[in-house]
Order: sequence, then C-alpha cells, then structure tokens
Amino acid sequence: MMNNPVKFIEEVKNFDKNNIDDWKLQKVKEFTSKPEFTFAKMEPISSAAANLCKWALACLDYNVIYKRVKPLMDKASEAEGDVRTAEAKLKIVKVEVAVINAKVANLQG
Repeated sequence: MMNNPVKFIEEVKNFDKNNIDDWKLQKVKEFTSKPEFTFAKMEPISSAAANLCKWALACLDYNVIYKRVKPLMDKASEAEGDVRTAEAKLKIVKVEVAVINAKVANLQG
C-alpha cells in the first residue's frame, strides 16, 4: 500500500471514521497511546509520519465523539419524523373541522 502513494492517499481520504470496530480501536490505541506518537515528536523525523499521527489521533477523537452523538442524532431524527407525522395528522383534522364548521354554518343559515 505504501508503495502506491496515490492509492494510500485515496484510502486515507475515504477512511470511514464513523464505523471503527471496538477491537480495532483497542489495537490502534496500543500504538497511539505511546508518548512518541504525536505530531511534535514525529515532525523532526518525518513530516509525513507527523501528519499521519495527527490524522490518526483526530480520527480516534472524532470516533469517540461520534459514538456519543450518533444515538442523539438518531433520536432527533426520529423525533423530527414524529413531528412531521403529527403535523400531517393535524392538517387532516383541520380540514375535517373546517368541513364540519361549514356544515354547521349551512344548517344555521
């Protein structure tokens, strides 16, 4: 993979940071938790490695936050769907009430 930089860059760009298996996170943390796995420590050695460290750590941080926020986003989406359904039902009821009011007005008039 590293012998084809274009392919490697595409894989990095398309990496699914939302869906990292827990067992993979544990394996990766064995490396990322080391004190030398930082941008600052790697930069004097290799700017490419430093940026890769920075990217990997950012992906891990994002994944932790995403896993906390995703259930909330799902609940919000479900609630929005419930609101749309309730609004549609309310619209139907308002039409029915208008029809009944028209009939009552006709009977009174």
